[in-house]
Formats: sequence, C-alpha cells, structure tokens
Amino acid sequence: MSLTFEVGEWSAGAFVIKKYVVDADEEMLALCQKLMTVFSYKAFGVLPGKIEVINLIEGTKYEYIPKQEDIITGMADLSRMKEMLQQPEHYTERHFRSECISCAFRSECQGEEVKKEAEQKKNIVH
Repeated sequence: MSLTFEVGEWSAGAFVIKKYVVDADEEMLALCQKLMTVFSYKAFGVLPGKIEVINLIEGTKYEYIPKQEDIITGMADLSRMKEMLQQPEHYTERHFRSECISCAFRSECQGEEVKKEAEQKKNIVH
C-alpha cells in the first residue's frame, strides 16, 4: 500500500518540498529525490532548497539538498522510464490477478491476453 502527500513551503529566496509517505525504501527515496528535483527545475526554474520525505509509519525523516547534477541523472531516469512505458511487452509478468488491480497498464495487458486466447482457440482441434 502506498499513500503520498506532498507539501511545498515557500520563503522569499527558496522553497522546501515535503513528501509524506506510509511506505518507503532506499530506491523509492532516491527516485523521488531525482524526480522532484527535475520537476522543480522544469516548473520553477530553480532547485528546491531542500527535499524532505517523512515516513508516517516509521516516524523517520529523510532530508536531501538537491544539486545541479541531480537534474542530469533525473532526466536520464525519466527517459528510461518513458522508454520502458512505451514497451509493455517487456513488463514483468505477473502471476496473480490481484497484482494487476492497481496497475496503470491493465488495459494493455488485457488486450494482449485477448489476442493470445484467440490464437489458442484457433489451434484447438475439434
């Protein structure tokens, strides 16, 4: 389960992004840091003074001060994600339908499933 709230705090010279989550791991924290840095730079033309991720379940707070290099690595990550999203045939295959309920690409998978079933029916000898 995942729940996310994002808050921005502005002052005259800088702003802080606060992200409240109920579940976070190191990979998610690193990706959030990069993507929030890229978004801030593209949307506002400046980097945030600080990014804070607060885990509500664990009561922990992760703080990060973005750097210019984060824009380059964040843009590279976005490009990779875009490429992956445009190639649904390479998605991880799921074994349980319950995993598909919250997937944003459910319709693409279901379309492929219908095609496979039609092919299988053609191959059945009666």
